Amino acid sequence: MLMSQENMNGAFLIRNCESQTGELSLSVKHLVKVKHYKIRRLDNVGYCLSQFRNFSTLRELVEHYSTYNDGLCVRLAEPCKKSVAPETRGLSYNTVDHWEIKRSSVELLNKLGAGQFGEVFEGRWNGTTAVAVQNGYRMPSSPNCPERLYKIMLECWKEVAVDRPTFETLHWKLEEFYDADVSSYDDANRY
Repeated sequence: MLMSQENMNGAFLIRNCESQTGELSLSVKHLVKVKHYKIRRLDNVGYCLSQFRNFSTLRELVEHYSTYNDGLCVRLAEPCKKSVAPETRGLSYNTVDHWEIKRSSVELLNKLGAGQFGEVFEGRWNGTTAVAVQNGYRMPSSPNCPERLYKIMLECWKEVAVDRPTFETLHWKLEEFYDADVSSYDDANRY
């Protein structure tokens, strides 16, 4: 949603946290990525993103970070624009209101081949539509990528979704990675 072209740099969304019930996360569009920040509740009397600045309301938090980036990747701009459902008419009689299809709706039939980008299978979707399904590709580590960082990447590529880290968990793992070793502060473009 945030990455849609109608959202400019700094577009943001405050949402329920995926991994902790009752907690909130701030997601911010920054250039070609979305960054995620945990919003901490202060004994139900306020909110903060860092221990150095507290806000009585979410509106105050947004107003502050709209004026100053104050540690965020970018100043907050406009709230995320609501996306319109993609056009799915004509795909199938039962896809009109679906944005995604369930894995269980695809039956793998025959392996067609394999290569640098994983395996390709002939499949059948909803028992009616022939499809090609690609899976299994894992990008190799680049020569300059620290092993610990590559292990975090591998966690994100686990086949079973519940085994993958949430954005919040990923944020904290990466924060710990960069806090643990000053030499790890490096140009990300090298990786």
